[in-house]
Formats: sequence, C-alpha cells, structure tokens
Amino acid sequence: MIRRRNLAIGICGSMLASSMSNAQGVARASELMFVVPAGAGGSADISGRLLARGITSIQNTPIVISNRSAIEGVLHVFNSPADSRNVLVGGPNGLFFAPARENLPYNSDSFEPVCMFSMAAFVLVSRPDKFSNINELVSAMQTGRVNFASSQGDGRYLIDRMIRTTNARDTVAISYRGGGDVMRDVLAGIVDIGITSLASVAGAVQSNSLRLLAHTLDFGNVSAYPNLPRLSNILGDNHPALTTFHWHGLYLPKGSPSNLNLFLQNATRMVYEDSEFVSEHISRGMIPRYMNPAQLREHHAKMEVYMIGYNNWIREVGSL
Repeated sequence: MIRRRNLAIGICGSMLASSMSNAQGVARASELMFVVPAGAGGSADISGRLLARGITSIQNTPIVISNRSAIEGVLHVFNSPADSRNVLVGGPNGLFFAPARENLPYNSDSFEPVCMFSMAAFVLVSRPDKFSNINELVSAMQTGRVNFASSQGDGRYLIDRMIRTTNARDTVAISYRGGGDVMRDVLAGIVDIGITSLASVAGAVQSNSLRLLAHTLDFGNVSAYPNLPRLSNILGDNHPALTTFHWHGLYLPKGSPSNLNLFLQNATRMVYEDSEFVSEHISRGMIPRYMNPAQLREHHAKMEVYMIGYNNWIREVGSL
C-alpha cells in the first residue's frame, strides 16, 4: 500500500507544481529552487522532492519545486545567472536526448555538476486484462497491432529496438510529456503498453491496476520487485537500448559559487544517512546512488558512448 505520507507528498507536489508553473527569475537568497524538467508524478519529480524534503529537514534550507517541460526546464537553468540559486534536477532526457533531437544551445558540459543522487528503473507496464507477461506482449507484437506510450526520449529508441528484435507486425509509438500521462492512458485502455519509470506507475502496480511486464536496468533486478524479468534477458539482445535506465543528478549554472556546490554535495550525503529516504526510493523502484562531480562526469562519458547509437538512429528515422 502507498503510505499516507507518500500520498500527501503527491498531493502537495501537484499543488506546488501548479503554483510554480509560472515561476520566473531568481529564487530568494534564503531558498533554493529545484527545477524539474518533467511533469509531476515521474521519477525525477518524486526523487527530487524526496531529496528536497530531506535537505530542508536537515539543513533548514527552503527549497521550492518548479516543474517544466524537458527543454524548457534545462534552458531555464542554462540561462539563469550564476548566483540565482536555481538547481537543475537533470537526467538523460534533458541533458542528452533532447539536444540530440533539437538544435539547442547547451549540452551536458554546459552546467556545473553537483552530484548524482538516484537511478530509476525503466519498465514496461500494461493493464492486467491485456497481457499477463512479457512473452504474451512479444507474441502480440508478432501477430497484430500494439500501441506503445513512452514518457522519455529514449523510450522511442527502445520501442524501435523491440520492433526489430521481435519482427513486429504493426506497432505504433506515441510520445508523452511525462510518466503520469502514460499511466493515465494505459489505465484507460487508450494504449496497450506504457514505457516509463517504475516510480511513475508504482501506486497503480501496488493496487493491482497495472501489471509490470519487464524492466530495463543493466544491473540485477529491481529491489522492490525481485521477480520482474529483465527485458534484455527475455529478448536475447544485448543492445544498450534494452538495458537503459534513468538517473537523476543536481546541476548548477556555469560559474555558480563553489560553496553552493559543496553545500549541496554535503547536504545530499547527509540525506543518504536517512533510512526513510533510502526505503522510499527502493519501494518506488528507484535506487539511491551518490556520485560526486568527478564520478558524474565519468558517467556522462559513458552516456556519450550510448548516444552514438541513439544519434545514428535519429539520423536514420529523421526528426521525431
């Protein structure tokens, strides 16, 4: 069951996201603004709010949340003054996949990395009355029409790899702004399959309204769902798109004060000592994982290798 505290976070988060939707300019000097380049209810939003709550509790530092679209959110922090105290809750969609598709003035090196703080499982999900397991989905892809909904840029890439691996007959891929929208349309039967973060659909899974079919993490199984099969094991294809995952990090505008960067690093480490912070992430299919700025840069270098295949695919299929 979802605990009442988690439900309260979601309700308050939605209200706060609404109130901050038109937030402009610089946060007050006494507070920080976490800019989440995704809609409310996705893994970046949930994980970022949990971290903000922890930092506020431990350091007594007010943090407000501003939910924006992927490109809008990253551009907002990119264009912010160095002393704005605006913090990007960044991940692969805004920092890597969006620049690959669009002519944007930034890349992953355009920000001051602070730290990585969590990883999120990417899952395939359906209504229980639609598919019982991943094998039924593969069979359906080979014999008839299947509609997919994706909440992330590389979700379309994943769908394409699945189509080629299974020799799918008739598959339609639809892009959505966030995981909450994907969950809504899968629940309503508008689409057959959702590809999104486990955090986005955890509540519906726990209430048995949706069924998990597979996950795409490239290491082990999802801690909260140890029997959930890994997609690459099922399809027998080691292509990176079948083992993708999403991660969340903190980033500052270039030239931001070094003491602010250090404050956020130390505050995040302190939050990691809170067992509730860890357990809430795990229960939602996310893995708390800390990386300092140097380690995060190394992770970016690995992402660049992954992006070679993604960029080639973008050129192959044209603009999305």
